[in-house]
Amino acid sequence: MAHEIKVSTTAASAKADAWGAAMNSGKIRLYQGTKPATADTSLGAAVQLAEGTFGNPAFVAASNGLITANAIAKEIDADVTGTAQFYRLFKADGATAMGDGTCGITGSGCDLEMPTVSIVQHGEVLFPTFTHQEALG
Repeated sequence: MAHEIKVSTTAASAKADAWGAAMNSGKIRLYQGTKPATADTSLGAAVQLAEGTFGNPAFVAASNGLITANAIAKEIDADVTGTAQFYRLFKADGATAMGDGTCGITGSGCDLEMPTVSIVQHGEVLFPTFTHQEALG
């Protein structure tokens, strides 16, 4: 028999809240290069462009499995010049990966939409509103 497990809205919100709490003071790093197959896969030759820091708490309480980040501290001195193609999220230790996704300009449909994906070395990088959705149903 096939598995047909469905998650309630309450359970999805609890999962999102737990994930969000794990991101307290965590990092979001922007990279140029090929996005790895999974968040557990090595970054390979990807080049880190910039890093932002989530607040503590990182997210507001979930609603329908969706959490929205509190303000993410901007990068004030970007590492190198390049084009942000993907991001990876890390716990506060800076080593434990929590997820990753694609970067693109606003309206691109990417996981992280930014006004610009062009990063300039030593420049500031502002991080837009970030959300995380746990699957419902």
